[in-house]
Amino acid sequence: MTCPAGLTVRIIPTMTGKDIETDPQPKWLRPIDPLLAAGLPIRIDPRLGVDDDTAYRLQRDAEPLLTVVTVFVTSNYDNVLTAEVTDDAEHGPHVLVRAATGDEAAYLLC
Repeated sequence: MTCPAGLTVRIIPTMTGKDIETDPQPKWLRPIDPLLAAGLPIRIDPRLGVDDDTAYRLQRDAEPLLTVVTVFVTSNYDNVLTAEVTDDAEHGPHVLVRAATGDEAAYLLC
């Protein structure tokens, strides 16, 4: 199919149920051992663009983790945040405070 501007439109077929793996429980509902979470350093996603003082306050706000991804709001930041237990090569196991996805933010409002 061709658009008037000369662009080609590609139709991407939907995946059938056998092609995708569904997650029976979203990560923000999976409980986490508080002792495990308590021992992990908390890192603030640099894309949040916060100063050191706000980063410190967000770290304190993210401490009471209850699930693998904990969705929360705080007076220290204007948008919905998540604290996610993650592991990467650069930082090792840690808790990352980042902006919430749309699904995560919607779950908080339910």
